[in-house]
Amino acid sequence: MEVRQKSVRFISLLIFIVVTLLAPNNVYPLSLLGEFHSHQVNVCIAALLWMYLPYSVVYEDAFNLINITILPLLFALSFFNILFAFQVVNLRTKEALPWITGILTLVPGVIAMLLVQQELLRSSILVYIGPIPIQFIVGMIVAKIIKQPEPLDIWAESSDTQNTEV
Repeated sequence: MEVRQKSVRFISLLIFIVVTLLAPNNVYPLSLLGEFHSHQVNVCIAALLWMYLPYSVVYEDAFNLINITILPLLFALSFFNILFAFQVVNLRTKEALPWITGILTLVPGVIAMLLVQQELLRSSILVYIGPIPIQFIVGMIVAKIIKQPEPLDIWAESSDTQNTEV
């Protein structure tokens, strides 16, 4: 590999790791409060290392960065994000596998969206709840940029030469 190719690969992987750790990946519902005409929805924005909770839930704006109490929850919700990051960085798997895992990163947000969609429609509140596919998009771009060359198969070449000689 050329020096330029190695530096592009390194910068791409560095950007992808930062996006994986710090970019928000889902918006989750916390509560739907209110009466007939005054509804309020509290949502939580989550990334792998941080979570933002609204004022009405914790009585102060709570931006939790690497909070030990919520870190296990964030790792559980981001399991597919971590798996996707390893697959893109290593790229030793088949080409279809990162795509499948990338789509699975969207599952927790879609499930959260489906669970509250009917209640939100009934209350006529317009709020987004679901996945934020920043990591998926950046991961697919990085996978295309740093695609590993195919390894040479020396046995296939020798079998081709044997077939042509006969």
